[in-house]
Amino acid sequence: MNKLIYICGVLFGAACNAGVSAEEVTKDITIKTLHPIAEVRPAYTPSQNITRIYFKETDGWSKDVGCRNGEADLKSTDEHLLSILLMAWATNKSIKVAVDSALKVDNAVCTITALVVQ
Repeated sequence: MNKLIYICGVLFGAACNAGVSAEEVTKDITIKTLHPIAEVRPAYTPSQNITRIYFKETDGWSKDVGCRNGEADLKSTDEHLLSILLMAWATNKSIKVAVDSALKVDNAVCTITALVVQ
């Protein structure tokens, strides 16, 4: 588990240093609610196959990035990130989240690209 956290930290640092203009990194935030959405959701197809994360802090990232504050989406294929999010949620640990405004599931909520558990 320590190796996984270390690897995520290294990747997170590399992404931040790469100067990706669409990516915004949060300050320390905590998870309020997890909302997993099925692979097939006919009622609202843009949000299929993701987990929407709601944070206790509603101003987790800058509004000028173009992301809805207090929420982020995680693709179901990012199972390694989901397992770390579940651990952080269960233990009430604060995390840092990188979101990318170029990757939006429904044109409002940004997608998580990396995270670090404190």
